[in-house]
Amino acid sequence: MPSETRRLSVAMIARDAEQSIAASLDSVRTIADEIIVADTGSLDRTRQIALGRATKVVDIPWTDDFAAARNACLAKCTGEWVLWIDAGERITAETATEIRRFIDEAADPAKAYLLLVQLPPSGEHGMSEQIGRIRLMPNLPTIRFTGRVRESVHPALAAAGMKVELKSWQILRGAEEQDSATKARKARRDWKLAELELRDRGETAIPLVAMGESLANLGDSRQAADCFRRALAIARSGSTEMLEAYYGLLTTYDGAPESHNQQVKICVQALEVFPFDAQLLCAIGSYMQRAGRLDLASRSYRTAVRHGQLNLETWHVAAIRDVATLCLSLSLELLGEDDEAREVVEQSLAGQPDPVRLRRRLIDLYVKHDRRKEALEQVSLLPAETPHRDALRSAVRGACLAAQKNWVAARAYLQTAYDSGCRDVLCLRWLSVALASSGDLAAAEPILLQWQAAAPGIAEPKRYLDMIAAGKNSIGESGTESGAATNGQLAAAATRRLRIDPPVGIGSLNLLPTTVEPRHAT
Repeated sequence: MPSETRRLSVAMIARDAEQSIAASLDSVRTIADEIIVADTGSLDRTRQIALGRATKVVDIPWTDDFAAARNACLAKCTGEWVLWIDAGERITAETATEIRRFIDEAADPAKAYLLLVQLPPSGEHGMSEQIGRIRLMPNLPTIRFTGRVRESVHPALAAAGMKVELKSWQILRGAEEQDSATKARKARRDWKLAELELRDRGETAIPLVAMGESLANLGDSRQAADCFRRALAIARSGSTEMLEAYYGLLTTYDGAPESHNQQVKICVQALEVFPFDAQLLCAIGSYMQRAGRLDLASRSYRTAVRHGQLNLETWHVAAIRDVATLCLSLSLELLGEDDEAREVVEQSLAGQPDPVRLRRRLIDLYVKHDRRKEALEQVSLLPAETPHRDALRSAVRGACLAAQKNWVAARAYLQTAYDSGCRDVLCLRWLSVALASSGDLAAAEPILLQWQAAAPGIAEPKRYLDMIAAGKNSIGESGTESGAATNGQLAAAATRRLRIDPPVGIGSLNLLPTTVEPRHAT
């Protein structure tokens, strides 16, 4: 129950959020002594929905200034503590209980608290991103926001000599944040706010980074890169905005022809300032891997695993340490160091609550060396909701046999798993190889297509499909049977010692976050 001595105000600014505001407010109602919603000009039912859940809904004119809107909302809060949550965000019941207990028993009025705002993956094979934001703070008249965009209380806290402390609680954003139309609308808004900020205060790094992010989201990579470079030229060395500008600049070159050398150059410059940044280390590792310098790639990934650091107040891949481990394991496997590739995954698994990506990587490595018992043990440790887990066990048995080229026995296990509904990438991969190696290219081809659809960032199934297509073409041109040769080539490619594909879930190894600027609900 809410405390009588430490009252908590939940504060929110919102606009046109009728689809999401109810869930956001419901997630905090049990712990709030009051909920203050500042509506900045909604044209939908946001205000009416909020009236049924909030203590007070106030109308605040929108003046193209997020700091002004937040400060106006803050002025209406009467609790000793303020928890900020945006429309579209929510906290779990467990997190709500922990926050309430912390406020009642341990919150320090000389500190403000950083919470982790998490964005869901963009698509089935994407990765969650998160950022630390000051969302819990004492309600003091000296603590106010500054900045039209990327508004912050850091200057006020610094002036008051107050410390910032990280709490591990997560604020969850909804999947609608990944909607392209929503992102474009917010990018246009933030571009305008950044332009106004630059006009009012002159050229400073924070609005330049915000403008660069907006332009990047709107598809204007050239002007985005210019904004990030301008930010780098004036940012304080080692600052959060400098790191964000480097992240943003690197992503503007993604997919550009002949961009590799430029990305390497930028990443090296960034590492001179941030030598242990985990995301930069993973990025340079991926650039080196693409260039065929596996020795340098593995060195970068190893540094990220052992010494990698994160600036939590930048957007970052939530599982970046797992990603670094997976990439290190892969690069070691490519170098022929299979034992070390397995050991680094085993070490990283220890003590982790939900290391699904790492566990699947370990299963792949055990399968490759026919360590069936260990692979099956890892399957049993996968989450209970893993689809067709019993069938996956059969697929693992078949994959172990296929890795040893025992195609007939492998095919029986893998086909049984597939017929039982298993569509795990491991099953699709090894079943397609077993079918082709048994001479049944016609049966292998649709399985390869399913594998390709299930793992769009993986190049391997396309190579095998190209082999099959080449074999069909050669039959048509010469009138002779070349299927056996194709079978042998496919089997050899699938079981060769060096694989060039990243583990499932890592995709094209674009390891920098896709987000720089925190998205607002308004």
